[in-house]
Amino acid sequence: MKKAIQITLFLLLICFSKITLAQSYPVGLSVDSISLAEDVPYSYLFIGNTIWHTFTIYKPANYDSLTSPILLAIHGTGGSGNTTAGILQNIADRRNAMIIAPNMTRSPVRSQEMTEDTYDTISTCSALRSGTFFFKKLYKHILQRESRDSIPTYMIGFSAGAQLVSRYLLYRASYPDSIPLRMSVSADPQFYTFPTEIFNGETMWWTCGFIVWPPGFASYCPPADSMFCFFCNDNAVQYYNENYGVLIGTLDTDPLNDGPCGMIQGANRYERAQTFYAFCDSNAINRGTTLKWEYAEVPNIGHSELYLYTTKASPTDSSTIAETLLFDTPYHASLNIAPVAEFYTSSYKIADTINAGDTIFFINASYNTNSYIWYFGDSTTSTDVNPYHVYNTAGSYEVILSARNANGCRGWRNKRHQVRVIGTVGIKEEQQSNFNVQLIPNPAHDNCELKIDGEGLKSIKTGELFSVQGTKISTLFNSISLSGTTYNNTINLKNLAAGIYYVKITGEGGSVTKKLMVY
Repeated sequence: MKKAIQITLFLLLICFSKITLAQSYPVGLSVDSISLAEDVPYSYLFIGNTIWHTFTIYKPANYDSLTSPILLAIHGTGGSGNTTAGILQNIADRRNAMIIAPNMTRSPVRSQEMTEDTYDTISTCSALRSGTFFFKKLYKHILQRESRDSIPTYMIGFSAGAQLVSRYLLYRASYPDSIPLRMSVSADPQFYTFPTEIFNGETMWWTCGFIVWPPGFASYCPPADSMFCFFCNDNAVQYYNENYGVLIGTLDTDPLNDGPCGMIQGANRYERAQTFYAFCDSNAINRGTTLKWEYAEVPNIGHSELYLYTTKASPTDSSTIAETLLFDTPYHASLNIAPVAEFYTSSYKIADTINAGDTIFFINASYNTNSYIWYFGDSTTSTDVNPYHVYNTAGSYEVILSARNANGCRGWRNKRHQVRVIGTVGIKEEQQSNFNVQLIPNPAHDNCELKIDGEGLKSIKTGELFSVQGTKISTLFNSISLSGTTYNNTINLKNLAAGIYYVKITGEGGSVTKKLMVY
């Protein structure tokens, strides 16, 4: 009896926990976390990052579950999500906005490099890419908790968090995350990331510009990644058309010496903000577009998150300078012209394990592109739109897709995917009889036509469907008396998961086994 009560209480606890997790966030301050572990295959972990990420939530009393926006706030080095949420509470109350303030586990400058590709690559180079994966995951989590399909989002970052915002908008062109950003603001970053490798005739490191890598970093990337380091004109034009604002305190003038990166842009944060905005305004025209950004200064304020966010232009104003820039700047539709490399395999998994000799099919989902180069990780390539490939040797392979658009613009970010090939087990393709077997179409989705012809047709006894591991799934026919020169039958695939299967036809004189791809 006691054991039964314990089990009942345990089940009730599980049920209560699921209900609690499904509930929307309470009014006021709370804390939540998301797990990144399930997106990392083969025990590969984020380099230097925890697989759990906590964040602070502030929901105002006037929050509307249908219309209220998200205020995504990124703190600076040494800060915390809880502190930043406290500073922004009054703004959130006035704007009916729910604050989401992540606790960046490392410096926010480094946290921005959590990559969308770490979950499907084992390349060390992946540590140097975009943080859009994290924000996409966070945004989806918020949608689930709030039971909403979409939430307009405003983003602001301070100091190192502002560097994150600046670079994040650049990365979004090649790492689309579908977050409906209405406006993003960088407040007092140490430096900015320019969409170019050269400024004032000097080469910039990758943290300040694109293409050129600092000494020692290039050795981490495989040869195919030389394309990853490329940032083209269409990316820059799309960047210049973002809903973005530069916010700077006029007294943020303490001398900064951070090497060849920042000193090129200016001696202090105030100079660098002015230089960055002026350069991009001019460079946008040179690239055939017009800068759509905003620029605002907070008079007589130094490097202070509190005063940058809470200072008003006039004591009688109802909004602060930062608040006005963030929420009252008219929204405009951004361009979508940069090439994006994207693909899946026929299994639609984030990583695949197959047998040696198996065929793996790749489904191209790129856009703003029209030509492709595939690197299969075994010294072979393809220019097909949707190629397939056979790995004959066991091992781990990284598949890379590089895509170009009609302008010859190559996305600096390549899509990568991990394929693990193991020794052949279970069942495999073979021809041990004098009759022929065809599966049409192959790959197939709902149905597949089985066609058999040849001299040995009359001796056929059974037709069976097997999994890739060799487990029999079903009998297609058994002890059927066949006559004539051909046999046709429809195989229903609607109840099968996407993956690799084998059809084995057995007769008195031997058997034929054919691979069937289901998507």
